[in-house]
Amino acid sequence: MSPRDRQKASQQWLVRIQFDTACHLQKLIPYSGEDRPGEVYERMDGRWILVGYIKVEDKETGRITAVADGP
Repeated sequence: MSPRDRQKASQQWLVRIQFDTACHLQKLIPYSGEDRPGEVYERMDGRWILVGYIKVEDKETGRITAVADGP
């Protein structure tokens, strides 16, 4: 997802699913209006795998923090 796709101002839905040109399938659960991190998943081997968080303080910009770095 592009940075604009992840920005708070672009969040109109509870869940956003997007394909890219390489056929990666990603899902964003922004938790707009909630005091908890958004979640970014990628479809791998038939399952949704959590790959990153959008911390509460990063929701305006949509900056993703890798799962290994924690919410």
